Amino acid sequence: MKNAGNFLTFKKNNWELVINLQGGRIAYLNHKNKSILGSFARIDGKEGSSHLCLPNFGAEGEERYGLPFHGYARTNFWKYEGEERGPIKISSLIKSTGKYSSDLFVVQQFTLHDNYFQQEVTITNQGKKAVPMNIGIHNYWNTIQGWEGLAINGFKVADLVKENGFINVGEKNTLVFPIGQVVQWELSNLNRAVLWTCQKDGHYNIDFVCIEPVREYADSYFGSKKSLLAPKKSFSCSQKIIL
Repeated sequence: MKNAGNFLTFKKNNWELVINLQGGRIAYLNHKNKSILGSFARIDGKEGSSHLCLPNFGAEGEERYGLPFHGYARTNFWKYEGEERGPIKISSLIKSTGKYSSDLFVVQQFTLHDNYFQQEVTITNQGKKAVPMNIGIHNYWNTIQGWEGLAINGFKVADLVKENGFINVGEKNTLVFPIGQVVQWELSNLNRAVLWTCQKDGHYNIDFVCIEPVREYADSYFGSKKSLLAPKKSFSCSQKIIL
């Protein structure tokens, strides 16, 4: 492991993973020197990199619970907890607010296996009240030759990327990128995939596409009984990228 400021670099089994502790982000994920996930200059002037959306996915928690868009996880500072029997572990505490009444303790674990990368997330309600919780993994996939022709489970999704659409996904999924790269993508407790890239004045970033697995993609979900995480209870989800 190499440490440069907030950035930690891990190399194992032909994988290179760079974590930014500011935001708990995947700055880069490379396999055999090929970029899988990356950091990109967006057409709107911002920089994008893969991060968690937690405890709300989008804007659904802003008004009622006073949460920021995409939640606090992507702006919190994360602590490196070490590598226990292989997985790389980082953690962060999402603190309660006046409207959001419990602390959430969040752990991310990353595994660099021979032929796959796995990211596991566990959220524990440390408070005394149930709180709504949604989660998404806002992946920034490298599409060096563009995303026109991108297919998920055999379905061409370029139009959905342009309109910030979503599709249902299962536990096992297949991504086919325009360059012919095939990725097997396994998910646990994540039921939808939101599709997006940055656009401005009718122009799009073509060097990346966001394929974001999310627990649920509906404004009505956040705050519903199904979304509640009970006191002292935990929720876990994961994604596995198999090459």
